[in-house]
Amino acid sequence: MVTTAAAINAAKAHISEVTASQARKLIEAGALVLDVREADEFALGRLPGALRVNGASLPLQAAGIAPNRQQAIVIYCARGNRSALAALALQQIGYSAVFSLQGGLRDWPWALTRQ
Repeated sequence: MVTTAAAINAAKAHISEVTASQARKLIEAGALVLDVREADEFALGRLPGALRVNGASLPLQAAGIAPNRQQAIVIYCARGNRSALAALALQQIGYSAVFSLQGGLRDWPWALTRQ
């Protein structure tokens, strides 16, 4: 999937991005954590409790993954671009508490899990 910088910037203008510290607080408070990286990236390490989903098909899977559209959801990828697009897609179908991890995993200072 080829995504332009313009599409990413447009998405980031309409979503809520959170820092690693803010994301960690949301996760500790019970936010759902979604990883939109590829399977090989996910296998190398992930945030604890993260579910790997395909960002492109996330709107089709959303109701099964997160039936409560008000539940806090933290989405991440490697650098914060794919997660921004996924966050926008969820917002467009009615999810109200969606957050993209700014900078992605490259800015995550805590250990990753290999499950």
